Amino acid sequence: AVSSPGSDSNTLDDYEEGTWTPQFKVGSYWSYGPRHGQYVKIGNTVWVSWMLQWVGQSIGGTSNSGSEAIQISGLPFEVSHTSNVRWVGSLGYNAGINAQDLALNMSEGNDHIALYKKGSGVAESDVVTSGMCGGTGEMIGSAFYNV
Repeated sequence: AVSSPGSDSNTLDDYEEGTWTPQFKVGSYWSYGPRHGQYVKIGNTVWVSWMLQWVGQSIGGTSNSGSEAIQISGLPFEVSHTSNVRWVGSLGYNAGINAQDLALNMSEGNDHIALYKKGSGVAESDVVTSGMCGGTGEMIGSAFYNV
């Protein structure tokens, strides 16, 4: 890299890395085991990775009916407001969510990752709900998006 930022088109003058804490963004009460996330931001592109363990949840009552959509919140930056662009990621490991294939989606202006069921006979809008999550589980994933 060149020593003076902005002096050359090959200069890397917008680089950041750090950590974030993933959690579920639903109205239920979750108890977590180990969870951590890392990110790298280069220019306006962010790459995130995470490991999230849950060791219990409370379904029922006023807090969680089991039908709330599961979303992973805590992203280090809000997703770009670019119209009609959806950013995706992948799960490298999933244990505890009762769905064989999952898709990840990040929509413009949001600060979370939505989880969707995928596969034959599944509608594109079928979200993963808190009722599909077992009492314990773990997921490991990664995604990238623009800010």
